[in-house]
Amino acid sequence: MSYQLVRGAMAKLTSDALSAAGVPFADQAFDNVQDTASKDAAGTYAVINISFPRTVTEVVGAESLEAILGSCNVLLYTPKGKGMKPAEDVVAAVFREWVRVNNVLVNEGGVHLRTRNLEGPNALAPDARPHQVTAISCAFTARVA
Repeated sequence: MSYQLVRGAMAKLTSDALSAAGVPFADQAFDNVQDTASKDAAGTYAVINISFPRTVTEVVGAESLEAILGSCNVLLYTPKGKGMKPAEDVVAAVFREWVRVNNVLVNEGGVHLRTRNLEGPNALAPDARPHQVTAISCAFTARVA
């Protein structure tokens, strides 16, 4: 299985989009790396989770390929009291990249991603934390040559 190749491709795609939208890499937390990015209440940070609910190893017509079905979930933390625009600007940048990547070679490892079912931005219920939390997600299929 090529979970690490797929995870790397999806994580890099999402991270690059977040960075381009103004969320520095140091303020991005990934699966089992750190629980939360270190950021004070004045800044924006993101928590990215990539899951693999199903793997399909038999791809019709191409024995050397495997298809991995996954999902990418992003929780975006933006300062409260500024409305949804800061979060929605970042979300738009991530969605553009998630759509742009469809059916193109993503990395040298032979990973092709196809995203679908983009969801969000969903503002989560407010709490005592100093950030507004906005969730986005997509499902994806990765094909590894």
